[in-house]
Formats: sequence, structure tokens, C-alpha cells
Amino acid sequence: MTEVMVIEDNAALRESIALELEMRGYKIITAADGRQALDYLFAAERAPDIVVSDISMPNLDGYKLLEMFREDARWQGTPFIFLTALSTPNFIRLGKELGVDDYLTKPFETEDLVVAIENKLRRTAQMQRASERKLDAIRQELMTIVSHELRTPLSSIFGGVEMLAENIDRMPDDISRRMLTIVRSGARRLTHLVNQIMYLVEVDSGHMEQAITRLAHQCDLAEVVYGAVNMAMNAHDCDPEAVRISCDIPRTPLYVRGAQDFLTAAVSEMVRNAITFSPTHGEVTVCLREENGQGVISVTDRGMGIAPEDLERVWGRFVQINRDYYEQQGAGLGLALVYECARLHAGVCSISSAPGQGTEVTMRLPLVPAPED
Repeated sequence: MTEVMVIEDNAALRESIALELEMRGYKIITAADGRQALDYLFAAERAPDIVVSDISMPNLDGYKLLEMFREDARWQGTPFIFLTALSTPNFIRLGKELGVDDYLTKPFETEDLVVAIENKLRRTAQMQRASERKLDAIRQELMTIVSHELRTPLSSIFGGVEMLAENIDRMPDDISRRMLTIVRSGARRLTHLVNQIMYLVEVDSGHMEQAITRLAHQCDLAEVVYGAVNMAMNAHDCDPEAVRISCDIPRTPLYVRGAQDFLTAAVSEMVRNAITFSPTHGEVTVCLREENGQGVISVTDRGMGIAPEDLERVWGRFVQINRDYYEQQGAGLGLALVYECARLHAGVCSISSAPGQGTEVTMRLPLVPAPED
């Protein structure tokens, strides 16, 4: 049964509305003002399906009640209808700014209120179904990506260990080394995924921001870049003949204030991404420069590029581009980590790409003076 909360300080009108709605099959909860309504809601197990409220009431008026509704996660999605004699444009505009769903002016016909209630409930149900479908699709995509990213390296580890265990006594050294390389590659891929997830968990929990505030120091961006390049090359077991990485680093040191390990990990994701999307015998360029008081780190590859319609979503989590062409691109967390790192260091990141020509990912961070000796 649909549950409607009616909040009205005029007792006769409140009871009249309640009676009319009860006759139409609704379950009614009544309150004389916003404070009484909140007392009920705080004690209730669930929010009503819809709220119908006056504006001018003692103790807590409709505007303040609506504002509290929209700020509290328990009630944010509850449709809210104002019933009021305050029908001037300014009052109506204020209600809309606060997020009211509908606005009926007194006096009104009960049928108008019923139509408004049914319309809002129908629209809310449609939005919930759409959200559930979208969430189901995201869950399915997430499960597919994560299961693949776990299964592939685990298969390499398990298969390599099994072969070594069964044939170690008669296996030539070169075959053993190849098996160990497969095992190590799978272990590194799993470790990288776990590290990405842990960084993002720290970001979402707020612990990373607290750590940066508490432990930040002046970081030499050249050290960050070189450390990131080495980290990315070791993770990929890069063959210099397969992908060549060149660095353009200024002689004058550039400093930012932040967490050097997090910055290095984020820039490493930029480099890893460029290596992944580079063709065989391709080139990745890592450039550090100063622009308008900012340290700018850009990583460029000469791969197949990204379609314009995909550029805006690359910063999202578990987003993968051109999966059919690049099976080894990972879980789609790298650029999300880059974005969060830039944000927490008061910086920004951007991406530009041309299909068939390559992609450039850029991080811009505010520079600080060099540390005193």
C-alpha cells in the first residue's frame, strides 16, 4: 500500500486531505509541522513513499524540511509535493531550487492532488527501474572485467607452477626460465591490480587525503618521472627493442608538495597505459615542463588513438577502450587513479587523442618553492 505523509498545521485541512486519500486506498501518516514529521521519520524503519507538505508552519517550515530531506541519504529519493497559498514566482522558484517535485496552490481539488501523487510515484518507479537496469549492467561488466583480470594471471601462475612441479627434473634450463617468466608475469599482474584497488580504496575512504595533508613534502618531479618510468618498464618486462621510451626532463628542478609514492604510482599508470597502447617498435615520450606556475607531465604514445566519443569516459573506473584490440590493458583503473591523484594534489589531468595517430595524457600540478638546504 502506498504510504503518504501529509504535513499541515491546519488541523481541519489536514484531516480532510487524509480522509480523501484514505478513501482512495492510500495509507496516511499525518504531522502538524516539520518538527513532528522529523520525529516520526527518525523513529520509522522506512521513509514514506511520498510527502505532501504545507510551507508556512510553526517550529519547522516546509522549506527547511525539504532542505533536510534532500541532504539526508535516507530520504533523498522521496518525492516531495508542496501545498501552499504562497504562489508568487519567488516562492515557487525557491521551492524548485530546493528540489521540490510539484507545487499545488491552495485551494485545490483533491483530484489534482491525487494526479500529482500518482504522476510522481510513476516517475519515481520509472527512474528506479532505469537505475536498477543500469546498475545491473555495470555489475555484469564489472564482474566480467574483474573475473578476467583475476583468471588470466592466475591461469599463468597455476599452469606454470604445475608444469614446473611435474617436469622440473627433466626440464631444460631455458624451458624452466620461460615457465618462471610466465609465473612472474602473472604474479606481477595480480599485484598491480591489488595495488590499484588499494590506492582507490584509500582515496574513497578519505585516508589518502589525510595522509597527503599529514605527510606531504616537497617532491622533485624529475625523481617522480624517472621512478615512474622504471616502475612501468619493470612491470611490463619491457624489451627496449619493442617499445622505446624517451624522457624530456628540464635541468632546473621542479617541485610539488605531495605524497611522492602516490605521485610516482600515478605517473607510472600514465606510462604503462602508453606502453600498452603502443605498437611493436613504437615510441613513448615522457615530458616534464613548467607552464604558468605548474609542473606539467605529459606521456605520449603513437598507438591507434581513442575515438572522440570515448575521451570523456576514460577517467572512469573499470572503463576499457578497444578491448578487442588490446586484451592486456588491465581492469580499467589506471586513469581513474591518475585523475584522483591529480585532484588530491590540487591539480588537473587531461587527455587528447587522434585516431590512428596516438594519445597524450597530461597531469598538471601546482609548483612550490624548492626545499631549503
